[in-house]
Amino acid sequence: MNEKKTTPPLMFPGQDKKDFYLSTGTGHYSHLMSSFSNFVIGLVIAIGMGGFFIARLLHLIFTSTSVDASSQSAYWLLIIATLVLAAASLAGGVLAAVSSSSQRAKVNREEVQDEVLIKCSRYQAIVGLVNVILTSVLLALEIAAIIILSASTSGAVITPSFWWIILLAVLVLASIGYLIISLGHIKAVKNGREYYLAKKVQPISMVESIVIGIGSGAKNLGVGLFTFIMLFIKAFINLFVALYKLIVKVAIAVAKFAKKFTMTFIKGTYRTKLSYFFMGLGHALMGRPIKTILYLILEAGYWLFMFLPQGGFYWLSKFDNLGDQASKIVYECSIIGMPINICPVEDQIEVTVFMDNSMLITLFAVATILLTVAFFALYWISIRGVVKAEETYVAALKKHESTDEGTTNSATQEKPKFKSPLPTFKNEVNELLNSRFHLTTLSIPAITIMVFTLVPLVFMILLAFTNFNQQNGPPNTLFTWVGLQTFAQLFTSVGGSSFSKAFGDILGWTFIWAFFATFSNYILGLILAMMINRKGIKLKKMWRTIFVITIAVPQFVTLLLMSQLLYKYGPLNETLLRLGWISEYIDFLTVPLNAKIAVILVNVWVGVPYTMLITSGILMNIPDDLYESARIDGAGRFTQFVKITMPYMLFVTGPYLITQFIGNINNFNVIFFLTGGGPSANLPGVEYGKTDILVTWLYRLTVGGAQQEYAIGSALGIFIFLISAFITLSLYAKTSAATQEGDFA
Repeated sequence: MNEKKTTPPLMFPGQDKKDFYLSTGTGHYSHLMSSFSNFVIGLVIAIGMGGFFIARLLHLIFTSTSVDASSQSAYWLLIIATLVLAAASLAGGVLAAVSSSSQRAKVNREEVQDEVLIKCSRYQAIVGLVNVILTSVLLALEIAAIIILSASTSGAVITPSFWWIILLAVLVLASIGYLIISLGHIKAVKNGREYYLAKKVQPISMVESIVIGIGSGAKNLGVGLFTFIMLFIKAFINLFVALYKLIVKVAIAVAKFAKKFTMTFIKGTYRTKLSYFFMGLGHALMGRPIKTILYLILEAGYWLFMFLPQGGFYWLSKFDNLGDQASKIVYECSIIGMPINICPVEDQIEVTVFMDNSMLITLFAVATILLTVAFFALYWISIRGVVKAEETYVAALKKHESTDEGTTNSATQEKPKFKSPLPTFKNEVNELLNSRFHLTTLSIPAITIMVFTLVPLVFMILLAFTNFNQQNGPPNTLFTWVGLQTFAQLFTSVGGSSFSKAFGDILGWTFIWAFFATFSNYILGLILAMMINRKGIKLKKMWRTIFVITIAVPQFVTLLLMSQLLYKYGPLNETLLRLGWISEYIDFLTVPLNAKIAVILVNVWVGVPYTMLITSGILMNIPDDLYESARIDGAGRFTQFVKITMPYMLFVTGPYLITQFIGNINNFNVIFFLTGGGPSANLPGVEYGKTDILVTWLYRLTVGGAQQEYAIGSALGIFIFLISAFITLSLYAKTSAATQEGDFA
């Protein structure tokens, strides 16, 4: 059995130290302790691959390349593969640099074990091998892409591709070098650790410490971004999994209900069977006529509504195409009382008669469907009521017939009268006003919500699947179903639509706006609260009152005032011009970048006092013992803020931050009253401004502009709801308030 070598390797007399290093492999151990060339190699791979990825992506976006139809699929497959592999190689380069920095730091710890260093070296060797494979495959794919382009076009090869090939070849060699050095590290640790422990280890320099810190920060940032992205990816996958489970559960529930509905009829008595055709008739056969009358009135009213000339079935029959003819021209005689067939031609006038209205058809059809669902729910409740009442009634009847009470009275020669055990109508009314009063009171809000909330909501959702706009709308024209065409028009460029370009610009700015509007208010409000809460600050109530005054002023008044203040010829520009601080007027609200910065800064003025009030109370509740212990351990103010204040604040205000972020996505007031969404983007066919966010664009598309794109607006509203709900549920599930559900620790 081989034992571990405990003595340092010996140099032969006259042997050169370089030869000794080469023969034993211990030179790599010296390199491991005194340099960070592997870190530099990893950094070169990361920078080179990042440059390749960005250059390839920009070239793909801004360069039009004509490829034959036979080679088009192969070419695009190669391009996508190169982008994916380049992203993977970029991540591999970052991992290589970070792992090298980590190992470089571990070597300088005297207590580090050989096994730890060997493990680090093996990890680097794996990373190096993966980088060699990725860069080699990328080089081969890039050469293949050039060959396809050269063969399919006029024979000219894209010049930048040669430079990319040279870059990839260099990165392949760098990856091979990284792998060789990493393998040498393993051998060096095994052979030369004892020899070099006797030598003084060179400490890490200031530059290396900074580089290692930057590398660790980049690693933490990358891991954080990866975790953040994976959070939404997992939530997106879980959404479809939950939707699938919901569909399965609904299908199972429907099947169970159908079985129960059928078996109840088959096994039921004549009272139950009659109740299937006439609502509540079984109650009348058990001595409860008033309840039966109410159910029959409800049933008769429903069927009367359905069979009226313009009742439920009429609207449902029109629901498939939302109308046949919007209007027609008829002729009437201007002479009162004269029929049109004998009326002189000069006295005949054209009259427009409006017929089908797509909006009314949609609205009343939705109302009919929801009314039908509610009716059949009551219908099933009436059947279940008859079944349950019959069980009690039959049991009492059998007991009456089998007991002595059922025998003939010898004095009167009459049988005792059967008394129904079921509650009377009066008893049920008293119960609804006493023990079940909550159902009585909640029924009115439930009906109100269905009529004034659920029906309009379903109506607006259905509009997204139509072509309802200024050209296709009542009363002069009809709109019809178009399926997912509206969503395709909004999210893609199908049919030359410009809405996708506008949607992409507005969506990007919406998230940028929401991010800065949320965290600028939060951080500045927190800092302001900390400054006011400091022990040395006097007149704290006065300072809080001054900032709270901005809350007391209505927000739209403040925003309109700011709009006039930042106007090109407004007070601010005039003051700066007269003071000589500027030479010409500044376009605060008419230049896109200036306008975006202006709305963020004005939002800070409006929103910081709210955050200051919220965080002030939380800051005063942080235990002083935590800060005292930190000061005893030598922690400075910054460390206390990072380790105590911020974790405590995020623990408490995590849900508040999420609601603020979603609120800023839908923050209509600041954008509308300050810039009105302007300046205009000047995109043909679509009206939107450079500071428009999704909700202000929705307003502009529907009621605030000339386009009146109601279908696009409805689809946009659905997207806003989905993205808001998705972000809220995904982020809240990861907050401390949701995961820990306990005290801050």
